[in-house]
Amino acid sequence: MDVPVIRRLNSDDAPVYTRLLTRAITDHPLEFGMFVQDLKGPEDLEQQSREFLAHTPHRCVLGVQGDEGLITGMVTLERVQLRSMYHKASVLTLYVTPDNRGQGRGRSLLEQLLVEAREMPGLEVLAVSVLASNTGALSLYRVVGFQVAYIETRALKVRSDYHDIAHLTRALP
Repeated sequence: MDVPVIRRLNSDDAPVYTRLLTRAITDHPLEFGMFVQDLKGPEDLEQQSREFLAHTPHRCVLGVQGDEGLITGMVTLERVQLRSMYHKASVLTLYVTPDNRGQGRGRSLLEQLLVEAREMPGLEVLAVSVLASNTGALSLYRVVGFQVAYIETRALKVRSDYHDIAHLTRALP
C-alpha cells in the first residue's frame, strides 16, 4: 500500500462525512455509544455536519483517502473548552470502512492527529474512550502511545446488557 493521503475535512466534505458517520454508527452502534435512530434526519444531519466541519481552532477532523481517492476513514480531535481543562482534548469518531481496514489507515490517521494536536498551543493531554471489549481499538491506541487510565464498568446499557468502557490518555511531548 502507498502512503495514505490524509487531509483536514471541511464544510464541503459534509455529504461524505455524513455518509461515513451514518455508516459507522449503523455498523458499530456500541462503539459510538449511539444508534442510527439517535441521529436527526438526513438533511438536518448533513447541515449539522457542515457546521461541525467548519474551521475552528478547537477541532480537527481528518479524513483518509482510499485507493480510489474517496474518503474511507475519519477521526476527530475536540479540545475541551473549559479554562481548567483547556490543556486536554478528546479523540472522537475514529472509523475506517471495513474494506479499507488492515492497511494501516487507522494508525496513519492517529499519527497525523498527533501532529495536528502538537500544533495546538497549550494542549498537553489527549483522551479517548472505547469499549473495553474492543481489543483491536485498544491495541491501535496503545501503539500510538495511549495508556488505559481506568475502566468504567457498566458504562453503557443496551436493553439488559451492560458494557464497560476503557478510558485512555496520552501526554503530548
